[in-house]
Amino acid sequence: FVPKNPLIVTLTEPGSPAAEEYRKLKAMVIKLTQQDARKNVIMITSSNSGEGKSLTAVNLAISLAQEVSHSALLIDADLRRPSLAEYLDITAKTGLAECLRDGLDASSAIISTGVPKLAILPAGKSVSNPVELLSSPKMKSILIELRRHYPERYIIIDTPPILPFAETQIISMLVDGVLLV
Repeated sequence: FVPKNPLIVTLTEPGSPAAEEYRKLKAMVIKLTQQDARKNVIMITSSNSGEGKSLTAVNLAISLAQEVSHSALLIDADLRRPSLAEYLDITAKTGLAECLRDGLDASSAIISTGVPKLAILPAGKSVSNPVELLSSPKMKSILIELRRHYPERYIIIDTPPILPFAETQIISMLVDGVLLV
């Protein structure tokens, strides 16, 4: 699998300096989480939009999936401006929004990406109330369920930027680590 987007450097230019920076980031994430395997849920955010948080989430998740002993699940929790499925050339009929709004089982909304050991839970259909959905008890239960079902996976969550939107602060209370781009 080679994505159309050249900014997914971990796949399009694996020998580049930019790809090496993502491998350094991956090494730091592994180092910080290796003492407790249950600390595997990392949120990626930025101050404002356009700063590269989604691109960082995709490249970090791919880099983690390329490790011999790890796999990764990428969750698009930016329900306002989802982009992960587009970065990975994936068309999704359902996703996180349907899990939160309609009670769809998260495992059934997870899609293989074509990158070995990398799966994605896309954002799903557009919603008018992302704050309410992402701050609901259902979001917490989905993360608990995913952590329980996939204890060996890193779960990388792409969220909205932190300054303009309230849901990002709420999600930060449900994860093990926050990476600010």
